[in-house]
Amino acid sequence: MKESETCPKCTGTQIEPMNFQNSVALNFGTYYLGDLVVPTLFVCVDCGYCESWIVNQKDLEDIRKYGQKRKSTNPSP
Repeated sequence: MKESETCPKCTGTQIEPMNFQNSVALNFGTYYLGDLVVPTLFVCVDCGYCESWIVNQKDLEDIRKYGQKRKSTNPSP
């Protein structure tokens, strides 16, 4: 949706990005990202379908470093 600018649910084309700033904390599985990144929510204003994306390259790099740190301190058996 971010790149196609078309909703996969209803094929609507009015997609509005919303930047959360620090108004929401996200928990993706075992990764708590609330203090780490600022996600952008892409919302279809026709049907309400939404997708969260990390669009800032620095945020992506921070997530990569966080994941590497977690792996090094909690290796899988």
